[in-house]
Amino acid sequence: MKPTTTDTSTTISAISGTTKPTTTDTSTTISATTGTTKPTTTDTSTTISAITGTTKPTTTDTSTTISATTGTTKPTTTDTSTTFSPTTGTTKLTTTDTTTVLATTGTTKQTTTDTSTTISATTSTTKLTTTDTSTTVSATTGTTNPTTTENTRVTQIVCEGDTSLIYCAAGVIIIHTASYGRTDESTCQHLEYNGNTDCDNDEYIVLNQCCFGRERCIVYAHNDIFSDPCPAPPYTTKYLNVTYTCMAESVNTETDIFIVCEGFSDVIDCGSDIITINSAIYGRTDLTTCQYCTSDPLVANICFSATSDQEQILSSSCDGLHSCTVIATNEIFGYSCPDTYKYLAVEYECT
Repeated sequence: MKPTTTDTSTTISAISGTTKPTTTDTSTTISATTGTTKPTTTDTSTTISAITGTTKPTTTDTSTTISATTGTTKPTTTDTSTTFSPTTGTTKLTTTDTTTVLATTGTTKQTTTDTSTTISATTSTTKLTTTDTSTTVSATTGTTNPTTTENTRVTQIVCEGDTSLIYCAAGVIIIHTASYGRTDESTCQHLEYNGNTDCDNDEYIVLNQCCFGRERCIVYAHNDIFSDPCPAPPYTTKYLNVTYTCMAESVNTETDIFIVCEGFSDVIDCGSDIITINSAIYGRTDLTTCQYCTSDPLVANICFSATSDQEQILSSSCDGLHSCTVIATNEIFGYSCPDTYKYLAVEYECT
């Protein structure tokens, strides 16, 4: 039976005795099989399932379905689709920018323009990726492993009596290990030695003091700088074994003090800015600076010369440049303190 009235039609369900009103725009049908009621209007269609008693309303913009098996809901709009899986009760939501998937595992994968985040169904760990950084949380340890550009560890051998340059084209020197002596027969084998391969000293402190934080460092492998671990007789020729990495360093943007130990050179680097020398001192004003760059006891002597000549030498060489190599020697800055192992202290700024 399908009754329709001008204003309102009310139907009493044969099965449940419930009442369903219908308005001017509505047609109401009582199913002969189930006794359920299906009202229909111009804008909305609502269906009561004969099996589950669930409801399916539909509008112009949205469709919502209640599954007869699971009682789950699937609404759909212009921008978003959400699905409830009848097997797992999981959800799949899709929008213009973001996709979230809750599949058979209950895991979620969200993707946006810049960031991808994945939660693993097996480990519940998270992997976050952005334009410049990748961070992984280990499923086994729960620790975080950030990935950046890795610094390569370099090993450098300097045979006794030789001079070598440790240089970082990009960044500054970080010393890891340093030893002076002999531990094998093959290294620096052009040198004569007595077969003693079990004598070397840890010289990390010496190298670190001379080279740490610098772009370049001149290393001289000699007993006058490093203590001789292989006493004669007979005499054993040695070598310096250094491992280091180059670490990136930001460009100086403020006034800075630049130290170069006597006999060494270094580079003042202002990147895209230009160097302005403010002052310079060549000598020694304390007992700690450059104290390990030589075994000479003259490091105990305080003596320095702060003259305009030293500043003028550096200014004429470095002012207005982006980078400038500075060599700390008596030949350049004078012999004012002959009984002192000296260093050059330069105050400069990048402008």
